[in-house]
Amino acid sequence: EIGSSIAGAMAGSASSSSTSSASPSGNSGSRRLGLIAAGSAAGISAGFGAPIAGLFFAFESILQPAANKGGGGGAGGSTGFGPLTTESIILSSVLAAVVSTQLLGAQPAFVVPAFDIENLAELPFYLPLGLLCGATAVAFRTSSNILSGGFNMLENDLGVPRYWHAPLGGLAFGCVALVFPEVTYQGFDNVNSILGAEGSVYRSPYPPALLFELVLVKLASTALCKQAGLVGGVYAPSLFMGAALGSAYGAALVPLALAGVPVAPPQAYALVGMAGVLAGVCRVPLTAILLLFELTHDYRIILPLMGTVGVASWVAGAADRSMVIAQQRNVEEEQAVTAAAAEGGAGGGG
Repeated sequence: EIGSSIAGAMAGSASSSSTSSASPSGNSGSRRLGLIAAGSAAGISAGFGAPIAGLFFAFESILQPAANKGGGGGAGGSTGFGPLTTESIILSSVLAAVVSTQLLGAQPAFVVPAFDIENLAELPFYLPLGLLCGATAVAFRTSSNILSGGFNMLENDLGVPRYWHAPLGGLAFGCVALVFPEVTYQGFDNVNSILGAEGSVYRSPYPPALLFELVLVKLASTALCKQAGLVGGVYAPSLFMGAALGSAYGAALVPLALAGVPVAPPQAYALVGMAGVLAGVCRVPLTAILLLFELTHDYRIILPLMGTVGVASWVAGAADRSMVIAQQRNVEEEQAVTAAAAEGGAGGGG
């Protein structure tokens, strides 16, 4: 979010300083989207030390949705958002990774445990995890819509001004944090604590029940903060929810591992769960796969990642499509009722 915000501010400054030029406004908007995409790529690249994931994030989260809405295609270049859009995104991602490495060192954003897969027969265990990650993404979208309606009701029906939404949301989140301090943003220390293993590799730092509670509380609190207008995003919370969900799922499989079934430790499922929830919530499946691959530097994680992310994206996409169909049906029904009422009024007047 920081990278795209900086790029958006730069684009706005550049467009305001060139208002007297003869360039079309459509090209100006395309260049602005290109700069925002470059800033987003730089942010992911610098924050996680993953330049390839940053590159794909820019295309999946900025350029592709804009192109689907008809916002590009007329400014030239390989993407339709300007002749140098692709090149600027690549360069910004590379330069951000280089600068971040020089200033902060080559340490990753969080401690990544060694990924381990006991046997290819274990791969089916990752598919139910994808279902859980997709369901988490659907629950987040649903809770965000419910809370959005609640804040609109506060403003329209109860007369609470919009500038009070953020303080009220902060107060509510503070009360939640008193009970569950793990859901507050602590850099990635909370994720590191979930990914860590003390003693046996099959020992989880938190009991599975508490991890599931943390997923639900983090989901609700993130949706609350987002709809209240508090500063923040959903990228880091998605990684936390995925780590907690995957670790809880892996911990539930520990009895199978102790019985001799080839099952990886909970930390392996936590890594894959991070990608699954990220792909479902942010709708960036390729970015999620490449991010975890760049962080682990282990090719063995690719197949579990692709299976989990694919199922999670399918669940989230199916829910989005059904929601759009339901909204269209409601609009059509309202139009039919309005038309029938109009015809009835005209008939009565005749």
